Amino acid sequence: MRKTNLSYLTIALFALLFANSALAKDGAAKSWSANPVEVRISYQPAFWALPWFLATEKRWWAEYGLKPKMVLFAAGAAQIAAGASGEWDVGGAGDIPAVLGGSKYGLINIAISDKEQAILSVMAGSADAARRYTTNPKLIAGKEIPVTLNSNQELVTVACLEKLGAKPGSYKLVNLAPGDINVAMLSRRFDLAGVWAPNTYILEKAIGAKIICRGTDTNVNATGRLFVTPAFAKKEPNAVARFLALYFRAVDWERSNPKETLSYLKKFYASMNMKVPPQNLPDEVKDHVHLGLKEQLALYARSGSSPSTVDRWTDEVAKFLVSKGSIPAVKPVDSYVTDKYLRMISENPDLLKLASDAR
Repeated sequence: MRKTNLSYLTIALFALLFANSALAKDGAAKSWSANPVEVRISYQPAFWALPWFLATEKRWWAEYGLKPKMVLFAAGAAQIAAGASGEWDVGGAGDIPAVLGGSKYGLINIAISDKEQAILSVMAGSADAARRYTTNPKLIAGKEIPVTLNSNQELVTVACLEKLGAKPGSYKLVNLAPGDINVAMLSRRFDLAGVWAPNTYILEKAIGAKIICRGTDTNVNATGRLFVTPAFAKKEPNAVARFLALYFRAVDWERSNPKETLSYLKKFYASMNMKVPPQNLPDEVKDHVHLGLKEQLALYARSGSSPSTVDRWTDEVAKFLVSKGSIPAVKPVDSYVTDKYLRMISENPDLLKLASDAR
């Protein structure tokens, strides 16, 4: 009888502890919801920004104590400049604009949004042009090639042209926004361009443009980054961690719901008047490689004086920016790249729960 009573007592104690834990978590969520923080989120029309669209569609923001205001940009250069002027608080973009912002304005890189090598390409305007340039790369000499400068696409375009056999300095890169590159290629003003998905699909369907080199054909390590302005990081560090936890939850949801993800992606692109061929939507999901919280913690981890993997990637990007005169010198990486918010999530049970859709 004693043993039975002890068993009941043990079960009761565990139940009480569980209930108190649940109440504490509910209390944290209610506290955040009762005092929502306005957060201005900068983004681009790209798959990695889908998590924020999902959060709006599924009404997740209030649960994280956040009141979002979305700020759309066509590409990273203008986006970073707007951040330096205080026009947004958090956001995402490629390595190049993220590192440029970190070096120039102290923009804090807090996580990786995706790996992008597969979506960054050099395209020829037709199958015939593709054959000519791959067979005889000397034909690239003297050409003007449109690309969005200070973007990951510029980095991959330079690497791809070198791989194809075009000598550095033998061609001229022309700075155009992605939409303007599409218009210029459609009008046959150019027959060679640096283009990223989903624009690659649009040009392929519209004019039969062909990819002649991808980032995956080079040694470039291209990723997207998530970041926060120094002012917002100082004022609302907990809100930054919740913002990042929500992003991971959306990624988790996408992985568990592949069919529904395609439906939301179609709706997301339509909301920005991006006419992506339906057959290419699965490519968008496949080619944007997401990394989980544990993977990111490992990539951001520093050991003593040894740099992290992300530190090394960042330094490579910074050296490229120095080589083209965009920044004067390589800035110490630990001054603008941090795993602080990743650790805030992993070390806080409430936040860790919010970072998963398995609830």
